[in-house]
Formats: sequence, structure tokens, C-alpha cells
Amino acid sequence: MRNGELNYFEATAQPFAQGPVLSGTHRCDVCVVGAGYTGLSTALHLAEQGLDVVVLEASHVGAGASGRNSGFVLPGYAADVNELIELVGREHAARLWRLSVEAVDLVKSLIQHHSISCDLKSGALAAAASPADAEALAKQAIVMRAFGYEQASFLNRAGLSGLIASPNYFGGLLDLGAAHLHPFDYARGLARAALAKGVAIYERSRVVHIGRGDRPQAITAEGAVSANHIVLAANALLGPLAPDLARRIVPVTALIGATEPLGSEIAKRLLPRDHAVFDTQPALAYYRLTRDHRLLFGAATCLFLPSPSHAGPWLARRIARVFPQLGQPRMDFVWHGLVDLTLNRLPDIGQRSALIWYAQGFNGHGVALSTLAGRAIARAITGRAEDFRVLASLPYRPWPGGSRFARIALPFVRSCLQLRYALGRLFA
Repeated sequence: MRNGELNYFEATAQPFAQGPVLSGTHRCDVCVVGAGYTGLSTALHLAEQGLDVVVLEASHVGAGASGRNSGFVLPGYAADVNELIELVGREHAARLWRLSVEAVDLVKSLIQHHSISCDLKSGALAAAASPADAEALAKQAIVMRAFGYEQASFLNRAGLSGLIASPNYFGGLLDLGAAHLHPFDYARGLARAALAKGVAIYERSRVVHIGRGDRPQAITAEGAVSANHIVLAANALLGPLAPDLARRIVPVTALIGATEPLGSEIAKRLLPRDHAVFDTQPALAYYRLTRDHRLLFGAATCLFLPSPSHAGPWLARRIARVFPQLGQPRMDFVWHGLVDLTLNRLPDIGQRSALIWYAQGFNGHGVALSTLAGRAIARAITGRAEDFRVLASLPYRPWPGGSRFARIALPFVRSCLQLRYALGRLFA
């Protein structure tokens, strides 16, 4: 647990043996910094190619966003398909879209191949918070089909009502190719698979310095690892280890909670098909059911993050707006997590130097995309760089005023957008 918070996924995760602390000097082919999805996927795919891999984790496997997220496994990017076409052109956008679909398939195949028990379920819904958003989702469905994706379909308000027992939405995009899972169990499953392939995972081994050279080094308080390649996979927690990369993203805090058990009957009335849901309002809400019939509910805050004592009631009020029939349920678990944002809402993947690789900026789409990024980096290191080149070609835009200013300004921008959204609903 962290900061006194109670994370539902940590509390319900399957047991996992704690890894050793790094001590002394080690040599390997590739050293990976960070034991989240990106780092573990990289390590696993490298080990399957016969490389000697060491993973260094500052805390424990899945301690960052990989163990604290909502568990949505989605194709696409935070920038929707039409935005993607505007940014990179239709042909390149189609290729990127297909790669994101492959990312979802990769997660599913890893779970099956390595027998990872993580409550994998199919289906996700994007719920339109306004008539204009419903029109935009309908257009996205048309583009997805043009890209050859047949698993997504647009539902009007009446069609959506059979899938979400909420009066708030004007239509939605149902994606039966998407999925949701227990994120911490998925992370630990990747770690077990990597360990079985010979990867060495050291926990409580924070890297404090990256030394460059012909064989770069990852240095911790009690040891060091020299390698042919280093992969930086700490995402929003990279910080002072690589300030040049950390400045390219803005970490923002998301608030997530899990209600008291609702019982199977109430849970099924709320979400009859057990799909994961996220809506389109600026202060978005996202939610799904857990295996013990709780409502897992996350929400973006605006100006201020609620204090620990007010976070549970704040989430309960947000739930009551979505499901008035539920009222304000008791929140048994409430925790925070960091989301690493880029300005254009696309991942930031590349090389810091010829021997140092990185991936970050998944903008809330990290379960699938970070798993794919890890495989892409592993393949590039072993001489198959096609996927990596596609991902690394994504355009990057610096934050106006720098990332520090953006972190301060973003809550104000979101508040203004949310106010405009609320007024639009009021006078619609």
C-alpha cells in the first residue's frame, strides 16, 4: 500500500514471492529499469530470444501504474482515430490502428500462453456524454470499419440503455474486441513468465544513476548492472533519473475506488453484460464490475484532488450521478495513481541514445500499448525494428511553457471544459 491508501487490486492479488535486492556488480545483455508492463514485457520477449536480462524495480513488481490502473485493455490511442488521421495521415493512421489492435491481441495471447489468471473479460463501451459526442463516436465507428476492424459498433441511446443502467448517456461505441482484467495479477503473471525464462528481477533496488558509454550502467544504492542495452520503463515515475525524458510527459493523478460488494443481482442490473465503461466528458468517469460484484470506479478530478478523508465521499457522489438508483455507496477501497500524459495524447517511444531505449506517455491506454511497446523494443534490440520504428515515428509536441507549467495549468483547463460541458447539458 502507499500513503495509507487501500488498493483493491493489491488487496486481492494472488501471492507473489518477493524478489531480492540488488547487491554487487552484475553484467547482462539488457538491463530494464522498471517492473511494470513495459519493463516486464520487454524482459520476457528478450529472454524468449535467449538474451540475459536483469530488471531493476524501485519498489515491487507492479508498484506503479501497472498495479493501480482500472484494467481496461483497449485498442487505439487516447487520441481518437480521426485525430490520428489529422496528425499522421490516413495511411499511417491505419497502420497505427492495426498495431494497437495487435496490442490487445498480444495481451490476450500472453495471458493464454503463460496461463495468467487475471479475470480477463471481453467488451468495453465508450459512452457519449452529449449528443455531439454521440455523433463523434458514430464517425469513429465508421473509420474503424474502414480500417478493417469489425468488432466495434455504434449504439444509439435506446441501444445503449440495455448495457448501462444510467440516464446520462446519448449513445455509445461498443467494442467487443476490447477487454478488462485484474491489472496487478496481470503484472505479476508477466513477472512469473519472465522469471521462468531466466530473467533476474530485483525489487527494492531503485536506480539512482544511468552511466553512459560502450556498456551503460544502471547504478543503485547497493549495486550496479552493466549491459549492452538499457531500457527505461519507469514512465511517470522516471523523474530525476532522466530529466530530459521526464520533461516530455506530465504526470497527473487519477482517483480510483471500489465500492462495498453490491451483490450479483444489483451488479448485473447496473452493467448487464459486464462490460467496462468510460465516458466522454472532460472530467471523465470510467467503471466496471469486479469478480466479487463491487463497482470499480475511477474519475478525473478538476481543480483540486480530494483529501484522503474526502476522497471516498467524493467518488461516491460521482457514482450517484452516473447511477442515481444506487445512491452513494460505501467505498471500501480508495487509491490514487499517476497517468503519464503527452500533449497530443500519443505515446512517446524512442531512444535516448544508441544503447538506451525508453517508452512512456501512454495516456491511460497503457495495459495494451505498454505491453506492445515492450515487445517492440525487445524486437528492435534483437534486429527486428519494424514495430519500433512505427511507434517511434509518432509525432511529439512539447508542452507550451514546459511540463511544470502544464501540470499546474491542466486542472484549470479541465475545469473550464467541464463547466462548458455542464452548461451545455443544462441548456440542451
